[in-house]
Amino acid sequence: MASKEITIFIVDLSPSMANKSNGRNISDLEYGLKYFYDIVTNKILRGRKTDYISVITCHSNKTDNPFASEDSFRNIEIVSNKIAPTYDDLRRYNKLLRPNMTEMTEDEGDCFESMLVGIGLLKDTHKLKFIRNVVVITNAETNIKSFETKIADATRNAINEMNVNVVLNGIDFDIDGLHYPHKSREKAKNESGWVSVFDTYKTSKVYTTARIVESIIHNPPLKKVKPMRAFKGQLRFGSDHCNKNENSDYVPDLDQTCISLNVELYPALKAEKLPSGHQYKIDPENNSVDKTKYSKDYFIKLASSKDEANDNDDEVHKRRYVDDEENAGDLESVSVNVDEWTDGFKYSNYDLLTLDEDLLSSAKLASSPGMDILGFIKIEDLPYAYLTGESYYLLPESSCSYKNIVGFNGLCQSLIDLEGLAIVRYVQKSNDEINVSALIPSKIRVNERFVYAFMLIRLPFKEDEKIGKFPLLTSIKTTSGKSFTSNNDLLDDNPIKQEPDEDSSRDTNLPSTTTNELMESFILSKDLDRIERKNTHSDKFFVENNKVTLFNDSLISFPKLSNFGISSRLLVSSPAVHKFNLNIKKIITKSLEHRNLHEYLNDPNFIQNNLISNKNDSFGSSTNLFNLSNILKTNSTANDDWLADINENSIDVAKRLIKELDTKYVKQEDEAKKKRKMTNNNNLNDMFMMKNAQGNYGAGEGEYEVLPDINDLLN
Repeated sequence: MASKEITIFIVDLSPSMANKSNGRNISDLEYGLKYFYDIVTNKILRGRKTDYISVITCHSNKTDNPFASEDSFRNIEIVSNKIAPTYDDLRRYNKLLRPNMTEMTEDEGDCFESMLVGIGLLKDTHKLKFIRNVVVITNAETNIKSFETKIADATRNAINEMNVNVVLNGIDFDIDGLHYPHKSREKAKNESGWVSVFDTYKTSKVYTTARIVESIIHNPPLKKVKPMRAFKGQLRFGSDHCNKNENSDYVPDLDQTCISLNVELYPALKAEKLPSGHQYKIDPENNSVDKTKYSKDYFIKLASSKDEANDNDDEVHKRRYVDDEENAGDLESVSVNVDEWTDGFKYSNYDLLTLDEDLLSSAKLASSPGMDILGFIKIEDLPYAYLTGESYYLLPESSCSYKNIVGFNGLCQSLIDLEGLAIVRYVQKSNDEINVSALIPSKIRVNERFVYAFMLIRLPFKEDEKIGKFPLLTSIKTTSGKSFTSNNDLLDDNPIKQEPDEDSSRDTNLPSTTTNELMESFILSKDLDRIERKNTHSDKFFVENNKVTLFNDSLISFPKLSNFGISSRLLVSSPAVHKFNLNIKKIITKSLEHRNLHEYLNDPNFIQNNLISNKNDSFGSSTNLFNLSNILKTNSTANDDWLADINENSIDVAKRLIKELDTKYVKQEDEAKKKRKMTNNNNLNDMFMMKNAQGNYGAGEGEYEVLPDINDLLN
């Protein structure tokens, strides 16, 4: 069951929120609501029924909250309370969340009191399993006099007891090294008061809006993935697993020569998918939307024939199954229910084998679930090409004994000290296929400590090996059977071209010594491990991934600095998925400015106005193409230009390599023109090269009736 979550937004609608501060062309309220719309649209796209929001406004035109009295909590309105947001709610918020330009009075509640109202609404969830969040959006320009009240002290205890995550979206706050000049004394005083109050909360954070907008574009919040257990059983060392399959009386727990550890297996790496879309039918007249549904119908073809033996009777049709439609005559489609047919295997024109459950079960190899260690090897002896399967985390059983944890950690640490790994026989469930996998020891960092774990990756069998036939770079074998190992041998064998010239290296396929040296230099110039790193951890068995140890979805994501060098720079979120999600949320937010969604989506200039970024784009100017500056930028602490800097180091050697290989951009010439150009040239060398270029397959003779088999060409 998905965890329940409620997020309460406190929005300041005071007149100062209509100001366009620090050169922006939008108001402070619009600037601060970027974060609000990002969170709400994200919740709408996820579509979880247990993901609630509440919206409370300060300095509203009316008072609507359960704590209001004649002299307190005035002009505080609960716009919505504990609802799963929809697109219609988003349009309603776009109309209601506007600055209130009426003058503020002394008896109305301030922004901090509005936050206290939100905390009061959370008390109904105190005994329930909820993730509780409170987000305050304000520029702190108006006077706040409720920081030191008694109710503020009581609310502090409630926030800490309910583990409420409190976030302040401070517009133009001097936070995280940013400084905004020309600030009023009142604003500076209120900023200091907000920071002091938030320091007393257990889980709280004050952000300046500029950092939040930056996180929306470059650092999307990390999404918690619920761990789904793939296996629960024993990791055994020394068990007679072959005897276990043949002898049902064998019990590994009673074998005194067998070491057993209770373990659990969880997925470690899964490809992040784009949000799944659905198909709808839209009626343009009344703007109604209906979701399309799909259904499968199964049928067979039957032929009908008249029974000629009985002319006096009415026509009687006999049905027979038809496989050859050309000789079937009139065919009739007859529907078949799913429970009326079964799978089969046709191995001749007259023989059909029914694949029923008894036959399928008899073909399965009997096996019992478990992991059995077959042996140990050095980690450097395992080729990377063998790591072909999905990866999993192997952990001690969640409710195991202390002895089991010590044994698991001891095995993991021993393999780390030996720089080795274990080869295991793995069966996930009864009578399932038998896998051979690698158990790679690792230590996962959790805050300032670490936990032991194994990475399990399936290894391929001989049948899984794909052998490619690639041309050799050290020798050339001609159609006549001659083999050449150097360019000089090729020149000597040429009866016409005996004298090497400046173009001789271009007429052969073998790389020269100079070419090999340049290619080696080019590869080394791209080596990421040679980047200068300071204070980086060299332990290759450490895993530092914030998503692995994520307990809840983060409201705001700022990557944490890492001490693991290049591995942490490469550990970033998918830029394609983030770009897709960002564009979807941009479309939803921009559609609020139009009369309805259908009209907005049918705009002829929809792509140009929404999916092509420009300097005035409220989501920031960017490109839809991936380059060295943005391909590894999503949720990364590295310098934006670090890949470009590496590329800069290889430019010189790349130019020399291009010149040596005579690589150039050319336009494709028509084959007939190329042939005429070579024929008109009386040079014997060109005539010879033209003949060689045609080969034995008649190049330039037009299309073939039968294409040659690729396997024959490779052989």
